[in-house]
Amino acid sequence: MPKSENYKPWTLKYRPLKLSDIQIEANIKEKFLNMLYQNNIPNLIIYGPPGSGKTSIVECITNKISDQKSNNFLKLNASHVRGIDVVRLKIKSFCQLKINLKKNSRKLIVIDEAESLSEIAQEALRRTVENFSHIVRFIFICNYPSKIIEAIQSRCTVLRFNNITESIIIRKITKILCIEKILFSIKGLEMLIFLAEGDMRRLLNEAEISSRSFFKLTDLTVKICCFVPSIFMIAEFLYVIFNRNHLLAFEIFTDICNEGYNIAEIIYGIFKYLKRIRLFHFKKLKILKFLCELQIGLFEQKCKLNFVLTIIKKFFL
Repeated sequence: MPKSENYKPWTLKYRPLKLSDIQIEANIKEKFLNMLYQNNIPNLIIYGPPGSGKTSIVECITNKISDQKSNNFLKLNASHVRGIDVVRLKIKSFCQLKINLKKNSRKLIVIDEAESLSEIAQEALRRTVENFSHIVRFIFICNYPSKIIEAIQSRCTVLRFNNITESIIIRKITKILCIEKILFSIKGLEMLIFLAEGDMRRLLNEAEISSRSFFKLTDLTVKICCFVPSIFMIAEFLYVIFNRNHLLAFEIFTDICNEGYNIAEIIYGIFKYLKRIRLFHFKKLKILKFLCELQIGLFEQKCKLNFVLTIIKKFFL
């Protein structure tokens, strides 16, 4: 491996270059493979949570179909250029540019973080999409499709990406750790997966920070680098609270605070853990009510440890 590769962030170093290498839902992957095989890519809106593979899959498509000689590809990030000027000066000019295209091929414009475009810019873009539909295809990448105006949505095929499954994440991260020759523990991987919540980009970033800082990945190194309460302490807290021992529950909560975490971080940690575990609905609702009361106390600036003890006692009433 070249030395320059060693200094690349893992998110770039291990980004898939071919569509066949991307590990996402089979039905979504099959749709893209069919588009490439038939050489028929429609206007697309690709949306889903961060780190679900949206940008990676579009880059694989552009690597396959873009022609450097004819310069038939334009990529923009709407969070950097969001006004109407970008539509008039860059997008429209690119659409009007006369270039030699291969037979049955079209220009391609990719707009990342498309929801950042202003409404006026989107209205102008809608006319551009319509006027140049014979020669240009647009791919809009976003997290929130509701922020894309209806006029653009109606002219595009909308594809939703889900969070990457835990089994895919485990295969990917263990392969990378083996390539990088990093020692890791099962508890460390569990904590990393818990924190990432299906976001592959976040998982790789946090794994890289832990690995480069300590040359290993364990629950302790992840906890230090990511500064999050231990899922094992959160699990113990919930176990004790469901066994109706409010004093021990308060003691565990205090121990987590004494490790340097503020109450907001603990609330968020408990909430994330609740999403992952199987529990009777009424029990989850009871814990959520407990978290809401803590959060309200936090906003009212009265959420100190004595207040936490009061809420824990109230939980058992």
